[in-house]
Amino acid sequence: MCFIDEHWRKGHVLAKSRRLLDWQHACDDGTYNFLLAWDEAGGLLGILGYIPSSRYDPAIAAEEDVIWLALWKTRPEAGRAGLGLALLRELGRLHPRAQLGVNGINVTHPAMYRSLGFQSDELRQYYVTNPDSTGDLISTIDGQSIPVPRPGIASLKELDATALAALNLPIREEETAPSKRPAYFIRRFLDHPFYNYRVFAIELHGETHAILAVRLDRHEKLRALRIVDFLGDECALSQCGTALYDLMKEADAHYVDFWQFGLREEHLLAAGFAATTEIGPIVPTYFEPFVLARARIFFAIKTGVGRMPRIFKADGDQDRPNKIEGAS
Repeated sequence: MCFIDEHWRKGHVLAKSRRLLDWQHACDDGTYNFLLAWDEAGGLLGILGYIPSSRYDPAIAAEEDVIWLALWKTRPEAGRAGLGLALLRELGRLHPRAQLGVNGINVTHPAMYRSLGFQSDELRQYYVTNPDSTGDLISTIDGQSIPVPRPGIASLKELDATALAALNLPIREEETAPSKRPAYFIRRFLDHPFYNYRVFAIELHGETHAILAVRLDRHEKLRALRIVDFLGDECALSQCGTALYDLMKEADAHYVDFWQFGLREEHLLAAGFAATTEIGPIVPTYFEPFVLARARIFFAIKTGVGRMPRIFKADGDQDRPNKIEGAS
């Protein structure tokens, strides 16, 4: 925690909250999912923190697991060229059958990851607004329109841990990365120690076709709903417009946004979503602290043969608190 504070960023939440650090990285045997580069004379020279997807579902097989890089930092003054890559190679040696990923990389880093054999791209932000909201979270200029939900026949049914554990989704896990099951959503979202996530089933004609994880962000008296993860048949999203409108009304939210890569855009457009652009309305992404600005989220992933990436905002360590009152 001291290293993070001194060499990553002063006041970083993982340098202040042991509880959050333990939630993301502590193992049952008392160890941590961190690799440390240590020198007896120079002390701690570098760290590589990581989060296996299997942390939230131990039943995920080794070859289906994605090891998400979270904190990767070496001290430049240590004078150890190649130390960061040595940490990455060691991680690969420890998890030789797993896939590697990182979500939320610096805009200058995709080329580096591609040189290491990763696929690198960026998530896109889709959003749809509540037509009844009097909020003003989204910044527009004259002549710009904002998307509203389109009618759809799907319903959203909230699921607790018991309902999720009993859910049997028609998913072909071997085709996507990371691989997830409903059990993952219980540990990752319903058991989260700080955020109040809700998990919903997307139902059509009484049958569940997909699930999504949602949480609420606030700025002063204004609210936004964030879809942060998804699992199942993406076609079901096309019928979610009415259900999302009802959910926004219930939560008194100004809009819903959904950062994603790997889903076909046609299904989101059919529900009323639109993708943000460099010249369109500004849809806030960061609320801790609140920033009214455009954002970009880049990722890199090294998958198994034939696996198609489906990446969402909650993958890796992207959707975590940045501020915790009285952190300890």
